Amino acid sequence: MDLFDCLIFISYITVALCGEETWTMKKEEQALLIIERKIYRRIYGPKYENGEWKSRTNRELEEMSKVENIVKWITGQRISWLGHLERLEEDRMPKKIFTQEL
Repeated sequence: MDLFDCLIFISYITVALCGEETWTMKKEEQALLIIERKIYRRIYGPKYENGEWKSRTNRELEEMSKVENIVKWITGQRISWLGHLERLEEDRMPKKIFTQEL
């Protein structure tokens, strides 16, 4: 992976992290997975098999990346935030908004 590919991946993660707080993740989920696979295909490149170049399958990309996909990661972050809200004191504004006790 060269420097340009690292910058592309970091930019992608940054945009995903900024948007994850407001996205509903129903419509955007598939788009995020497609973009993630495109980036991985660029980073890992095609494979040379039987005398010809072939694009890597989605399964191969998953195995090579060794990290969970962005949708699973965002879901984990949201669950973590939910746990944080549950532990907040009752008089805190985020807790009041969450439990709708305004």
